Amino acid sequence: MKPKLINLTPHDVIIQLSEASTITISPTQPMARVEMTTEVIGHIDGIPLVVPTYGETFNLPDPEVGTFLIVSNIVLAAHRNRFDLVTPSRPIRDASGKVIACGALSVVNPTYDRCVEDGTESHARALFTMKQANQQ
Repeated sequence: MKPKLINLTPHDVIIQLSEASTITISPTQPMARVEMTTEVIGHIDGIPLVVPTYGETFNLPDPEVGTFLIVSNIVLAAHRNRFDLVTPSRPIRDASGKVIACGALSVVNPTYDRCVEDGTESHARALFTMKQANQQ
C-alpha cells in the first residue's frame, strides 16, 4: 500500500526531491491546530523564558493506517505519541534566505515497542515496512 499524505497546514508544502523535481502538497482539509498557554519560568536579558502547555486540539483526525498528516511543529509537539504526524524538515532557501521548500518530512522518532503499547501496532508495522522497503 502506498502511503498517503494529507496536508493539515494552511499553506502548500513544497518538497524538493532533486534539483529538478518537487512535489507540492496543498491543504486538503481544515487546518489542525492546538490551543497553547505558556508559563514564564525565568528571563534571559529581560526576555521571558516560557514553558508551553498544550490544550484542546482541533481538526486532527484519528490515525489511519497508511496515512500521514502534515502538521505544524506545535501540533506535532502537542501529540508526541502520534506516529502518523509529520512536519516539514530540512528547509531549502533561496538566495535571500527565504524558505522556498523542504527536503524532507520529519516524524517524531517512533519505536515499534511504543506503538504496540499505544495499541497502534498496525500503523507501526506499516512504518517499519516502509523503512525496510526504502533500505532495499
